[in-house]
Amino acid sequence: MVHFSSLRVGIVKYVNALPLEYDLDRFLPGAKIVLDVPSSLGRQMERGELDVALLSSIALYRHSDYGFIPGLGISSDGPVRSVCLFCKKPLSEIQTVALDQSSLTSVTMIRILFADFWKCQPRYFSFQPPIENGLNIADAALAIGDPTLLFDGKNVEAHDAGELWRQYSRLPFVYAVWVTRPGLDPQSLIEPFSLAAESGLSNIDAISEQCAQKTPLTADSYRDYFTRCIQYKMTDKHMEGMHYFFDKTRTIPGQSNAS
Repeated sequence: MVHFSSLRVGIVKYVNALPLEYDLDRFLPGAKIVLDVPSSLGRQMERGELDVALLSSIALYRHSDYGFIPGLGISSDGPVRSVCLFCKKPLSEIQTVALDQSSLTSVTMIRILFADFWKCQPRYFSFQPPIENGLNIADAALAIGDPTLLFDGKNVEAHDAGELWRQYSRLPFVYAVWVTRPGLDPQSLIEPFSLAAESGLSNIDAISEQCAQKTPLTADSYRDYFTRCIQYKMTDKHMEGMHYFFDKTRTIPGQSNAS
C-alpha cells in the first residue's frame, strides 16, 4: 500500500500541466511537491529523489524500469501552440538549430523531423530562454513551454511542432506522462491522479482566468489552449503515437536506451 504522505511528486512549472495538477495536494495529502522543468525533474528521478513525476515521455524510452500511470498525459493531435520551431529562413534553408533543453522529448522530435521528414542534418546548439537567445545563434530555435505562448514572433516563421508531427506521422504526439520510479506500482496511483485530473478539467474556466491575470493572454486564449490544443486523456491512438516516436528515436545518433 502506498502512503501518500511519503510520496515525492515532481510537477512541471508550465501552464499546460495545470489541469493535471489541479488540487493534487488535496488528493495526495502530505505528499512532498517539487516544482521544476521536465528535464530537471528527470534528473531528480534518476537520482532517486522523486517517486512520481510528470516527465517528458522519452524517459520511458530511456529507462525500461520506469512505469507510468495509464490514461493520463500531455499530448496533442495537431497544433499544440506551446512547442514551436521559430525560423529566420525557410525550412529548406535551415543549417543551424538552437534547442531549448527544457524538454528532451520535444528536442528529439525536432531532430527526427529534420532527419526523416525534411531529409537534412543541421548543426544543433543548446540555449537557455528567452527565445531571442536561440535566434541570435542559429537559423532556427525550438521553443518550449510558456515562453512560446507569449512570444510575438516578429520577423520569423513559426512552425507548430504538434502540427508538424501530425503531418509527418498522422499520429498524436505525447509530450509528458506521469512516470513512476522503479519498484512503485503505478496502478496504486491511478485513483488520486485521475481524481486530480478530473477536478482540473472541470475547472478549466477558473484555471484560464487565473492564467490570464498573470500574462497578456486572455482567458479565452488559455481556454482554447487547454481544450482544443492539449489533450489530457491518453487513448490507444496516443499509445501508438508514443511507441512510433520511440521507434523513430532509435534512428537518431546518441539516443540509445539508458537501461
